[in-house]
Amino acid sequence: MTNVSSLSHKGNKGRLVKIAAIFLFSTALGTFAINNASNSEGTSAGPLTTVLAKADTSQSQAPTEPYQYFSTATSTGSSRLNANGYASLTQGQANQYGYATTLQKLDFTHDFTVSGDLYFGSKQNGGDALNILFSHEKPASTLKTSSSTGGFLGMDGLSDAFGLVFDEHYNTDSVYGDFQNKQWWQLDRTDPVVSWRSTDYNGDLNSNARIDNGLGFASAKSQDPDAQVVSMNPDMIDGKAHPFTINYNASTSTITINVADNSYSPALGRSQQLVYTNTGANSSSTWTRVISQNDKTNGLYLSFSGVTGGSAANRFAVTVSGAYNLSYAGE
Repeated sequence: MTNVSSLSHKGNKGRLVKIAAIFLFSTALGTFAINNASNSEGTSAGPLTTVLAKADTSQSQAPTEPYQYFSTATSTGSSRLNANGYASLTQGQANQYGYATTLQKLDFTHDFTVSGDLYFGSKQNGGDALNILFSHEKPASTLKTSSSTGGFLGMDGLSDAFGLVFDEHYNTDSVYGDFQNKQWWQLDRTDPVVSWRSTDYNGDLNSNARIDNGLGFASAKSQDPDAQVVSMNPDMIDGKAHPFTINYNASTSTITINVADNSYSPALGRSQQLVYTNTGANSSSTWTRVISQNDKTNGLYLSFSGVTGGSAANRFAVTVSGAYNLSYAGE
């Protein structure tokens, strides 16, 4: 595992994170409990433990590893990321949710980078979605009833939230506002998509529904003009690790997310990858978003969220292995 303790201080003089993690000890064994979740999509996670965090007034110290910035909350319990920075978000069962969320809101007044691997499950035509989520509230404690699963993408109920969603399942019900990613020969078949999704002030999920203009399938627009819709590479739904990088540039207030493995070329039996330029997309593997001044001033939680629906549920997971210049808002 890469040691990035020095990276979390570079370029961030005087911005030390005043936080220390307090780990619960097993009452039966009197020994430190570790969550032995595997970083293989095909292996079940081990027993979950709970981690509490509070301010340490006796000294100032930053987390020594990037995963220590995150805790997890899932439909099967709460835990911390394991010693490899890995968190199992769902277990391949229906109507589950899981979040790996920063302990506090991140500071967006300076540049930072977070990197690691995403796991999208191994069931083709499965679901529902993996969401790189930015929010004002901690998701697991704020969501609306029943909105932590399925087509609500683990974000319904979060006020003015946004996330880059790898949506493996198209919901025909208009309440979800999904973008129908199809090509001329596919009839009712829909391929998975990657796009920005957002909520309004009341926490209701904004629509990303497709708007055809008669100029060709790739020229379609979206109800959300900033969605940046791109076909998701079906080869990433293989249970394996797929690297991601989140870069934030404070001078332009821009978040850039790159998942290089999403790019693919047509092959026998596979659809052409579509980059819907009329939705703001200009790359098959990179997405950008400019945050508001309010978000920049007050900070946002960063979460990796996995949600499943009623059937063909996938196992979603994340590994956080790199962090540069992270700090918490208000520190």
